[in-house]
Amino acid sequence: MKLAVVTNFTPSKSNVSEYGYHLAKNFAKNQDVSELIVFTENSIDQTNTNDYSKINGCTVKINECLDRKTTKNAFSILKAVKEEKPDAILFNIHSTQPNSNSLMSVLLPLVLKLKGISTIVLLHQVKTEGFLNKTFTRLLLQADLVTVTLEEQARLLRENFNAHNVSVVRHGSFTTPVFPQPVKKDEPKKVLAFGKFGTYKRVEILIEAIEQVRKRTEQKIELIIAGTDAPEAQGYLDKVKKSYHDVEDIFFTGYVEENDVKHVFKESTIVAFPYTSLEGNAGILHQAGAYGKATVLPQTKDFEIISQEEGYTGAFFNERSISSLATAIESLIVNDEYRTEVAETNYQAACKNTLASVTSSYITLFKNIIDNKYSYALV
Repeated sequence: MKLAVVTNFTPSKSNVSEYGYHLAKNFAKNQDVSELIVFTENSIDQTNTNDYSKINGCTVKINECLDRKTTKNAFSILKAVKEEKPDAILFNIHSTQPNSNSLMSVLLPLVLKLKGISTIVLLHQVKTEGFLNKTFTRLLLQADLVTVTLEEQARLLRENFNAHNVSVVRHGSFTTPVFPQPVKKDEPKKVLAFGKFGTYKRVEILIEAIEQVRKRTEQKIELIIAGTDAPEAQGYLDKVKKSYHDVEDIFFTGYVEENDVKHVFKESTIVAFPYTSLEGNAGILHQAGAYGKATVLPQTKDFEIISQEEGYTGAFFNERSISSLATAIESLIVNDEYRTEVAETNYQAACKNTLASVTSSYITLFKNIIDNKYSYALV
């Protein structure tokens, strides 16, 4: 199969770029994919794509035909598709929420389907409120198939849009899961927060909770804030640094290169999620599970759904309460047995769905679409 993927791509800091990078890499490793074309942004640094020219005998091409500053991406993709002639195309889309350069792009799955190319839209976040959200969602549902990562998202699409071409394909963990490793007694405990901060991910509550735990337990605790500002919250982390400049042992890593992500997770003791809500699934939670880490999770509906559907767990806290977060962190910091139990549960959840199995599921779905089109053509 000659497969194309339309996606943001690391080291871009755009939404789902890391997921796009790992998704493409696992597609290239699949024995049923003979050639892979990645349609992505024209501003990416080629450093992370040098290892892509050939993977497991699969020819890989990075086609930088997208530009976030223009509204003509739909035409760029159509031109690239005409040149590359893929058998099937997967669109890796963060959200149905409209923006200036997506007005034409949402028509692409329908247009390409009409041209006889099998199309699947992967939606990470489903928004059903508002006229534009609903319109965009209906247009994306014109693809051969729309996939989501949670049953709850599929239910929303089926109930709100009477959609019958919706399937659940789990998010998957980026790496081969690593069994939880014991924490050395003489080392400080390291609490990791990872992501794009400033909107629904805010670290002030985490810093103040850590301060409470330090006072109560006299534990040596380091806080590692890894990542950048969210695109909508430029300057947020700089303000946090200034506000908490007198708090010791807080380390801001800035953007973490793809090759360094594993080191950041492996060196952490626990991973904290100072979120007030969640947009779609929680990719960082899947990474934490893959590295065998215990987690501190907010008691929001989103995390409750992920926990129920995918088996991840953590020490839960009230997302608006510093003291509740402090109690959750303390329970994992001081209790080695409990921390290990949570870490092993998350590891087992990650083992159930790796990206290798996820991409195999997509190949099966594409084959079914192609076979059905062929059968229809014979009739």
